Amino acid sequence: MLALLLVLSSTLSEEISQSIGKSSVRRRRETIYHLGFLELFWGTVVMIALAFWAPHNHFDVRSLPTLSVRIVLEVLMAYLNVEAIIKAERSTVGFLRLVSIPLLLIVDITLGYHITPIQIGGVLVMFFALMFAFHHNPAGRRGAWLAALSGFVAVATVSLYKFDITHYNSVPVEQAIVMSVVLSVFYIGGYRRATHGLQALKLLFRPVSGTQAFTSGLSAVLGSYAIQFAPASVVIALKRTFALLWAVLFGHTYFREHSLRRKLGSFAFTAVGIVLLVNPQWH
Repeated sequence: MLALLLVLSSTLSEEISQSIGKSSVRRRRETIYHLGFLELFWGTVVMIALAFWAPHNHFDVRSLPTLSVRIVLEVLMAYLNVEAIIKAERSTVGFLRLVSIPLLLIVDITLGYHITPIQIGGVLVMFFALMFAFHHNPAGRRGAWLAALSGFVAVATVSLYKFDITHYNSVPVEQAIVMSVVLSVFYIGGYRRATHGLQALKLLFRPVSGTQAFTSGLSAVLGSYAIQFAPASVVIALKRTFALLWAVLFGHTYFREHSLRRKLGSFAFTAVGIVLLVNPQWH
């Protein structure tokens, strides 16, 4: 239940941030690098603070091989994510990231995590119901490959993250290292392309972009801890489902996307899958 609440709050905060960012880039108030920087800034600051001052933190040098691979993949995924935010419909991003759900389930089973048959059924119900609801149209196809590829890369990054925090590092230390590197990549990219080198930092203190950065940071912190309380496939299934709901609602309200009833009907059906995943009486 705690994982469910963390994911619900995390995905709502993420959608608010990404919708603001998508609108700001369209209006040329931000660049793609500023968008990535704002998405990561406060989450990184919080994780660094927790890494230094929270109790029971630890770093194991044996994590360096998996941590290094994860850093490279996280940079790639972060870039794909911001490109998808800008170029694809919000609901398209939500639907196509579902490709990570069955793949993560396979990874969890391979790594020996306990997954009940009912949980497997819940994940599969959610995946197939939502994929069936995806309706292709010219607008929906724009940027679709970015969202799909991001979903595939997420399988590797989430699996590596779960492995590291299970066997080697604490959550704040692991996330502080990875997020600091990714944040630096976006800051350097924005610094080299902006007419004013400190533009990204100035955006943190403006009302709209400041809200964007704060809600994204909140999402990153809540999402980082959610994966401690359930298998990766379960957390990502919940995250993708709630992210889709918010994407459909925000996409229809703010970006004039179509087929609202069809998409909401699909989400209602996936609620069955959520119950199968999180009901403690069946686990």
